Amino acid sequence: MGNSTICKVKIYFAALYRRLAKKRLSSARTEDIEGLIEHTNKTSRFFGIIARTLGMEEDIINRAQNAVLLHDIGKLANNEIFALTIAPRKLTEKELMIVRQHAQKSLTMLSEEGINFIDPGLEKMILYHHDPEGLVNDPYLKNRLIWRKLTEILIVSDYISAAYDTSRAYHNGYRLKKSVLITLQELAQQWGTTIGGDIYAILGEILIDGRNPAFLTIRGSLKTILDTIGNRELTPQQIIPAQNITLFSA
Repeated sequence: MGNSTICKVKIYFAALYRRLAKKRLSSARTEDIEGLIEHTNKTSRFFGIIARTLGMEEDIINRAQNAVLLHDIGKLANNEIFALTIAPRKLTEKELMIVRQHAQKSLTMLSEEGINFIDPGLEKMILYHHDPEGLVNDPYLKNRLIWRKLTEILIVSDYISAAYDTSRAYHNGYRLKKSVLITLQELAQQWGTTIGGDIYAILGEILIDGRNPAFLTIRGSLKTILDTIGNRELTPQQIIPAQNITLFSA
């Protein structure tokens, strides 16, 4: 898929986000809707970096990246979910359960818009990106490990994309490196060893790499968290070289 096609897809999906926001939300600031669109774009970009570093087939990556652009559209389902999404504080467990409904609502809303995925694996990615139990126990994913792996990549990409959005209220305006540390701790609490060690190794390459000066002063903390999450030591041999990776601006 060429860059021009990818741009057209992003433009089309961004317009869909804006249209559904007007249709379903009684009041929403334009900057909040645009922030959600930007988050999905960054998530898709991170997803591509990790999947390509793992050596996955380009056709599968392209199809999956398009689906990733739609993974959060369910946050526009109603005023309650969207208000909690942008709430300027940490959410309670009950509120988090409400927000996590957006995964299923994404699929429902897309179906209502006439958007259906040919491969069920794409639906599973969206459905389980906040559901560890569902990811582990779904029979379809047990028999199709490629889609299990792609779902894991989406989960990690979603977390890291959120970390780069330091303007998010619940990050209290932290600078990028502190925002990343907090986000990785949340990833550890929610997912632990459910995510494969190969993905954590690539994440370590992306974040700890000396080419990103924003993280030089916290590389020890980052490595400790990544090791703790994966319950394993990441040796230099386990870190997959990630050539020509363009990192987001620090």
